[in-house]
Amino acid sequence: MSIKSISSKELWSNYTKFYISQSTAFITPILYIFLDEKFGMNPSSILKISAIYWIMSIGMQLPCGVLADRWGVKKNLYLCLFLQALSCISLLFIQHIAAYHFYLICIYLAEGLCVSASSILIRKQFQDSQTTQFKEYSFKLQNSFYLITSVFILVSSFLFTFNKHIPFVLQIVNFALSAFFLSKIPEQYISNTKASRNIFFCAGEDLRKSFQFIMVERFYLYLIVCLTFFGLGVSINQKAIQIQLFSLFTHNKVMMVGCIIALGNLFSSVGAKLFYSWISRNHSLRTEVAILITMLFLSYLSMSIDSLFAVIIGFMLINLFKGCFRPLIGSELINRYPFNSSRSTNLALVSTLSIIVSSVFQYSIAFFYNDILFGNILFASLTLIILVASGLALSSVSSWCMREETSPLTGKKSYASKRDGELFFAQIYPSSTSDQELQDICDIACKSGYPVQKMISFVKVNGVKGLETKFLGEIHLSDLLDEDKQYRVCERLIDQMKPTHQMSRPARMIREEHIMPPASLEIIKKDPKLSQTCIIHGDLHPGNIMVFDEQPFVIDWDLCGNGPLWYDLLSLLSHPNLYFSKQKRFKLFLRQCEQLRYEDLDLLFHLFCKFKSNQLKNFARHESKYHELVDSYSNQTGLYTPLTTEKSV
Repeated sequence: MSIKSISSKELWSNYTKFYISQSTAFITPILYIFLDEKFGMNPSSILKISAIYWIMSIGMQLPCGVLADRWGVKKNLYLCLFLQALSCISLLFIQHIAAYHFYLICIYLAEGLCVSASSILIRKQFQDSQTTQFKEYSFKLQNSFYLITSVFILVSSFLFTFNKHIPFVLQIVNFALSAFFLSKIPEQYISNTKASRNIFFCAGEDLRKSFQFIMVERFYLYLIVCLTFFGLGVSINQKAIQIQLFSLFTHNKVMMVGCIIALGNLFSSVGAKLFYSWISRNHSLRTEVAILITMLFLSYLSMSIDSLFAVIIGFMLINLFKGCFRPLIGSELINRYPFNSSRSTNLALVSTLSIIVSSVFQYSIAFFYNDILFGNILFASLTLIILVASGLALSSVSSWCMREETSPLTGKKSYASKRDGELFFAQIYPSSTSDQELQDICDIACKSGYPVQKMISFVKVNGVKGLETKFLGEIHLSDLLDEDKQYRVCERLIDQMKPTHQMSRPARMIREEHIMPPASLEIIKKDPKLSQTCIIHGDLHPGNIMVFDEQPFVIDWDLCGNGPLWYDLLSLLSHPNLYFSKQKRFKLFLRQCEQLRYEDLDLLFHLFCKFKSNQLKNFARHESKYHELVDSYSNQTGLYTPLTTEKSV
C-alpha cells in the first residue's frame, strides 16, 4: 500500500512543510563559528557547557512525554517552537556569553517537549499494522528534509558574510511557518481513559509499563544503545566540524564551510533514499545496524587525519550515516513498542536514558577535544567497542511476560506477553472463577455475531487460568478524537452485529423490567428483531471495543449470554464517550431496526441514560473512575427529550 493511500496529499504536504520548517538549518552552518567569533568559544568549551545543560534537560523528558500522551503532542510542539524562536532571539540581543547559556536552556527545554512528538504525531495517521509503510514514510521524509535544507544552509552561509544576524532572523520566521503548518495537521487520538485520571497515576503506570518493556525486550534495549551512540556521534561532529573546517580553509572560510555542510545534507538525502532501497530487499535489522556501525567508525577515522580532503570525506560519510540511521532506528523504536496509548511516554523514557549516557560520555571525552584529531580517533575506538560488545550481549531474540494492570472491581489481572515473535494479551481471573465459566465465555464470544478476535483461547498454567488472544494494541473506540472516524467504526460494528442463536447461559445484570417501564418495553416490541432473545455482550461500551486498522473488535465478554439486542445497542450508542451527534446515534440505531420512530428513540435513550447513571453509582463505590461517568450520564439524560417533534435523521 502506498503512502498516498494512507494519508491525503494535503496531509503529506503539510507535515513535510512543518517538519522542514521546524529544522534549525538556517543557523546550523554558522552557529559555532558565530560563538567562536563573538565569545571566543572553542570546541572543548562548547562540548563541556552543552553537556552540562544536556544533563539538566533530563528532568524535562518524562513530564513532557506524559503531557503528550495526556493532552496531545500538538500542544507540546507549539510550545517547543516558541522556545526555539526564543533561543535565537537571545543570541541576537544578549551581548554576553550568557546568551549561549540561555540558548541552551531554551533548546533543551524545547527538545524535552518535542522529543519524538513529531514522529508520534505522524505515526498516528497510519494504521496500527502499517509498520513497513511508516518506515518508508520516514525515509522519504528524511530524503526531502535534507534536500531542501541544503538550500537553507547555502543561503544562510552567504548572508552571514554580509550580516551575522540575518540567519537568526530567518530561523525565527521559519519557526513561525512551522507553527502555521502544524495547525493544519489533525491529531488522531488521545487516551480518553487517561484524560479522566490523575496525571501522576497515569505517569506512574506508563513509566512502569515502558521501563518493564525495555528491561524484558533485549533487542529493544540494544536499539536504545545504538540510538545513544549514533546520535552522540552526529552531535559531537556537528559541534566540532565547523571550527575544524574553518581552520583548514584559507579563503572565504564561512562560505566554504557552508558549501561543505550543504553538500553534506545532499549526501544525507541521497543516503536515506539509497539505504531504504537496500533494506527493502529484506535484509535483517542486525545487518543494517552493523553497516551503520561501520559507517560511523570509518567517518570518525577519516576525520582524525590532518588533511582537508580526509576531513571532507569523513564528513560526507557521517552525513550519509545520519540520513540512514535516524529514520531506521526512530521508526523501529516506535513500531516495536506495542502499547499505543503511551508511546510518547516510552520515547521520553528512551530519550532520558540516552541523554544520561550521552551527556556523561560527551563531558568525559570533551577534555580530549582540545586536539580535535585525537578526540575523533578516541571517540571512534570507544564507540566501536561499546556497540559491538552490547550487540553481542543484547541482540538475541527474547520471550517475556509483563503485567499491565489489575482491576479493583473484578480482580482480573491483565498481561502482555511475547513468544515465538508474536504478541499476546491475556486476562487472568480470580481463583473463584471456575474453568467452565471461562470456557463458556470463550465459546459464547466466538459464536456470537459480533466482530471479535477469533483466536480467543482458554489458558491454564500452574493453577492460574484466564483468556488469551493476539495483541491488538491499546486504542479503544473512546480514544478516537475524530468524530467521523469514530462514527465509521461504530457503523462497521453495528453492521456486523448479527443476532445468533441462544446459549444456555443468560446475560448477567440484565432485568428488562428494571431498565424500562412496561410502556417503553411495548414500544421496543414494535420491532421483533430488537426484542428477540439472542447472544449479547452485556457491557457493550466504547471502552470494550478495540480499534485495530480502523476495524472494531469487541472484548471483555464477562457479562455475555442470552438477552435482548436493544440492550447492547443502547449501551453503546447512549455512551458519553461517543463524540458524534444525537442524530447520528439514532441513525446507527435504526440500521438494526426499521419500526421505531424518532420520538420513540428519544424516550428510550432518555430512560436508558437514567438507568446507567443509577447503576454506575454502585460501581463508583469500588472504583473512583466511575464517578465522572455517572455525572456524564446524568448530563446526557437532558440531551434526549421525550415527545420531541423532530421527524427525521
